[in-house]
Amino acid sequence: MGGGFFSLTTYDTAGWIVEDNFYIGHESMKDNGDTFEVAFNCPGVAHSVDVQEGWTGVWRFYKPNNEMAFIDFIDSIRSVSVE
Repeated sequence: MGGGFFSLTTYDTAGWIVEDNFYIGHESMKDNGDTFEVAFNCPGVAHSVDVQEGWTGVWRFYKPNNEMAFIDFIDSIRSVSVE
């Protein structure tokens, strides 16, 4: 992936996250070589997310322009305390 990643986040018909298992990142999807697979409402399947009738989802695709700059930024904010 070269520092990038993609994910799917699912929502109910009103646009809210309502399931505990609402998100899947590419590292948890089933890699079929040239495609990735996501299952829905399949308990016990590692690449499954739970959805309700009428659900919607958002795919997010991230690929940093400069991978090392991104890593340096993440390292710099790790020391920020939240109170």
